Amino acid sequence: MLVLSRAEVSRLIDPDRLREAVAKAMADLSAGKASMPSRIAAMVPERDALLAAMPAYLPSSRALTTKLVSLFPKNTDRPTHQAVIVVFDAEYGTPLALLDGEAITAARTAAGSALATDLLARKDSKTLVVIGTGV
Repeated sequence: MLVLSRAEVSRLIDPDRLREAVAKAMADLSAGKASMPSRIAAMVPERDALLAAMPAYLPSSRALTTKLVSLFPKNTDRPTHQAVIVVFDAEYGTPLALLDGEAITAARTAAGSALATDLLARKDSKTLVVIGTGV
């Protein structure tokens, strides 16, 4: 199984290709051509925390994945959100890769915002203001 760290994932992300992939995935999801059930979460009440699972299948790209993300808001010496993405073979269900999820999440969020800007902005727009705290 392939295992990629945050640094390795970051080096491999191509923003233009990612934006195209996000556009295709969003279109397929909107057309009912993808399976993305609601996330489930296991609560960790003594830490006011949770572990969530976010599975998805996108037939057009044969992508069968799940994101596991922990949310530990009381963490002070490490990130409050930590994630991995597991990629499975869509034909046999064999695990293929374990990827650090933080870089992918940040890049996908940015790609989704860029896509929304492309689709929703007036064609004569020249200025974009982005306000937020990041991922």
